[in-house]
This record gives sequence, C-alpha cells and structure tokens, in this order.
Amino acid sequence: MCLYLGISIVWILGIWKTQYWKIATQLNILFMLTLAIGRVLSMSMDGFPTGGYIFGIIAEFVLGFYSIFQFKKYSRNE
Repeated sequence: MCLYLGISIVWILGIWKTQYWKIATQLNILFMLTLAIGRVLSMSMDGFPTGGYIFGIIAEFVLGFYSIFQFKKYSRNE
C-alpha cells in the first residue's frame, strides 16, 4: 500500500513541479505497462476474466502508451 502512495506522491510532484515531470512520467510508463502485462499473463494462465478486468487492461495500456507518447513529445523540446 505504501508503494502505491509513494508513487502517487511522485505523480503529484510531477504535476506541480516541472523538475519532477520526467521521472513522474517514466514512473507512470513503468507502473501502467507492468500492471497491464501482469493482467495479460494472469489471463493466459487463469482464463478469460470479467468485463471490469478487461477494462483495466485496456485502460492501463492506454495510459502507458499515452505516457510514452507524451514523454517522447516533450523530451524533444528540452
């Protein structure tokens, strides 16, 4: 639980302070894509899940890939 709170604090710092934006975005990429990959592995082992689980996979992949897009877009401008 404290890991999630710590990650959330870094994300909030990334919103308020621009010097934390890069690390917050990298952390978001890592966090969202590893959660999504873990869900996909779980689906392959345990079978087809409920609709809420499928929504979670889609949302995590979207957020992870959108973060990659944002990271590449704004890292070029530095």
